[in-house]
Formats: sequence, structure tokens, C-alpha cells
Amino acid sequence: MEDAELMLSLRPSLKAAGLLVENYTYSHSEPFDCPISVFGGKQDLVITEDHLSAWREETSNTFLLQMFPGDHLFLHSDQKLLLQTRSQELMPLSLFFEIFFDIWRAFSCLNKVIY
Repeated sequence: MEDAELMLSLRPSLKAAGLLVENYTYSHSEPFDCPISVFGGKQDLVITEDHLSAWREETSNTFLLQMFPGDHLFLHSDQKLLLQTRSQELMPLSLFFEIFFDIWRAFSCLNKVIY
């Protein structure tokens, strides 16, 4: 019974999402100036690697496309692999901020001593 109630409660949202997809028309604009990472399932018969590669045109910055084992719902089948991949990708950024804040703290302390 709970599943039926859940489906009934989700029906309006799913219908609205379907209408958005059905009526969406792409219009080309200037590419984003930020990195874009795209992930897909190798066995996805709906969204292919070629579809995902098209996102490369939407950025003037770096583009990463990674394909994982699985179908359209690949991220549910191996969340650990996806999270490990994202963590490795974000590691250089976290190191940058760690170094930046260490330098900022050092200058803040130095500033207090001088003034």
C-alpha cells in the first residue's frame, strides 16, 4: 500500500518532468567558463556516449566524460565507484584551498604582529 501511495504522490511531479522534457527546445548560447564533468552508463541504450560528448560544446573550460559499468541508472548500481571518481577529481581543488587558507592564516598572523 505504501508504494501505491508513493506513486500517487509522485505522479504530478513525474508528469511535469515529462512535459518539460517533451517540450524543451535547445537554443545555442555562449559556452560556460567552468569545468563540466559528465558521467554515463556504458550499457545505457537511451543516452549514449555520443549524446554525452555533446556537452563538450557547452564549456570553454575543461571537459571530463567518464563512462561507468551499467545502464541508464548506473549511479544507483555502483555509487561507491562514482563517489570515488568524484573525490579523486576534486582532490586537487581541496588541496588548493588548504594551501590557500594556510597562507592566509600565516599572513593574518604576520599582519597582527606588524600592526
